[in-house]
Formats: sequence, structure tokens, C-alpha cells
Amino acid sequence: MMKAYELHPVSDLAGMSFAPPPGIEIVKIDADTLLLATPSCENTFEEAFIVGTAPTAYCPLHSLKITVNR
Repeated sequence: MMKAYELHPVSDLAGMSFAPPPGIEIVKIDADTLLLATPSCENTFEEAFIVGTAPTAYCPLHSLKITVNR
């Protein structure tokens, strides 16, 4: 892959997209727990799963952070 990248570098990362094939879903995962990420999870990645095999539980470490302006 490194050689391929050297020969054909990506010029527009924003323009690259991946449409998953039928039967595959892309899910945002929390890197610390490997469970579904919540909006408060800071270290996340997207992973492809066969439909129905992704985690169903949400990350318990990063609960929603609510701030009150006073």
C-alpha cells in the first residue's frame, strides 16, 4: 500500500467516499471500549460490520456531558 500511495498519492481526501455494499453498515465505535460511541466519546473510529453484527451497547465511560451556563 505504501508503494501504491507513493505512485498514486491522494490529491483530494475530502472527495473520497466509500459506499458500503448491501449487507454492510458503517458504525461509529468508541476506541476505549469498542462499543457504540456516544456524542461525548472523543476517541472514535468508524468500522464496517455485517448488518446485525455491530455492538448494540453504548459506551458507558463517556456519558453525555451537560453544561449549565450561569
